[in-house]
Amino acid sequence: MNQPSAELRIWRAWACLHLGEKCSTINYPRDTEQIKKENLTIPSIEQTLQEISALADLEEHEMLVQLLV
Repeated sequence: MNQPSAELRIWRAWACLHLGEKCSTINYPRDTEQIKKENLTIPSIEQTLQEISALADLEEHEMLVQLLV
């Protein structure tokens, strides 16, 4: 079984962030201190789905669209 590329794993992690934020019944704030410290740019759901579409199979992309949109 092939391991997913590092880039695909990164985009899956962003998808997990968006899923967690969408599904949580508690509105946890993002860790702005870490975001500033690590100079992170949180990609939008749309950008995340676009990258997953380019890197993963169609089934995975369609499942994420149903969950996130």
